[in-house]
Amino acid sequence: MTIQVIEDSAEICKLNIHYEADPELVKSKRNDIIEESLKDKNIKIPGFRPGKATKEALLQHKKNEIKQMLIQQLSQEGYSDFLFEHKVTPLLNPQINSADLSGDSF
Repeated sequence: MTIQVIEDSAEICKLNIHYEADPELVKSKRNDIIEESLKDKNIKIPGFRPGKATKEALLQHKKNEIKQMLIQQLSQEGYSDFLFEHKVTPLLNPQINSADLSGDSF
């Protein structure tokens, strides 16, 4: 995991943070989300009873939802790591401008 901090002098009290997660972390988080989703009885996959869908069916029908959950978890983890490492106290909640999730990198 690497975190790059860029101070934006155009606006006071604003930091731009560039966060890159290890591919292994991304893969691990994705697998955790998939396993949790497979056990979730509220997720409905056509042709399967709740909580009984296969991994392939879940990925086919809920690919975008899994991707959004993964981006949210990785962003939150990166933000928490940044606050801890740099001892920064935020004034407001973070604003995520872009998140690139290609393959097993984030």
